[in-house]
Order: sequence, then structure tokens, then C-alpha cells
Amino acid sequence: MRARAGDQGGARAFVEANRERFAAAVRERLAQGAQVIECQLADAKDAGRAEYVWQGSPGHFICGDQCAFHLSTVVGGYLVSTVGEYRPRGEDEPKPIGVGRLYETMVFVASTCEHHDCDEHHQATGRELDFAAANDRKAARAAHVAMCRKWAAK
Repeated sequence: MRARAGDQGGARAFVEANRERFAAAVRERLAQGAQVIECQLADAKDAGRAEYVWQGSPGHFICGDQCAFHLSTVVGGYLVSTVGEYRPRGEDEPKPIGVGRLYETMVFVASTCEHHDCDEHHQATGRELDFAAANDRKAARAAHVAMCRKWAAK
């Protein structure tokens, strides 16, 4: 099942159908020493804590390897990815990553890596479920944390 941009119902169905497989993959990564960030959530319906699994590589953008700033977090079956400070090879100054923005945060359904010998999660589809734009590091980091909290509550 592929989720379309903004198709939260389809994404939720995909996450529910793959929840145990996803949870097993996260448990395996944690057992292998993956870094875990615990974050107190403001949502009263939440049990009080959510585990966020941090990943070291950019989670989206084909030129993500040329971004000096990137955050990638797996939370609740979703991949939250923030990239910015895009410096194409040979450029000293950051270029806009999109129209009117130097940073962007996108949310995707997470998928375990099946095609490469790695332990990270990737996008199940290339279609984003949510988006935020920023023009400085502080705002980009805040947008990333806000998206993690929002999607942890799904």
C-alpha cells in the first residue's frame, strides 16, 4: 500500500499493517546500540514518553549529502527528516533548498532498509505526509522537534 501526499489514512493503515515488523526492527537497532532520544510529550493521551531513534544520515532530499545540516528521526512508524544549508559541490555559500527556504522538514512513512546492508530506516514512499519550512538553524530544529511530537501522537 502506498500513501499519497497528505493521505494520512493510507499512511496510518500502512503503519498499522507493519507495526510489529517495524517495532522488531527498532528493538534490534536499539539492541545494537542505536542512539535513543527520549522526549517528554505534551499530549495527555500519550503514556508520557516516546522513543525517538536518531539516524546519522539525511532522511530525504536527493542532494542530502551536500547539506551541512540534517536531522533524521524515526518515531511511531514515521520518518521525520530535516535538511538545510545546501551547498552544492564547489559552492561556499548555502543555496535555497526550495522556494524561499534554506531548511525543510518532511514526514514520511518509515520503512526498514531491505535493499542495502544498513540498519537505518528510509521512506516507504517518496510522498511526504507533512512539511515545514525554515530559514535558520533554530527554527529548523524547532520544526523538527514539533513534527516528532505531532507524529508520535498519531
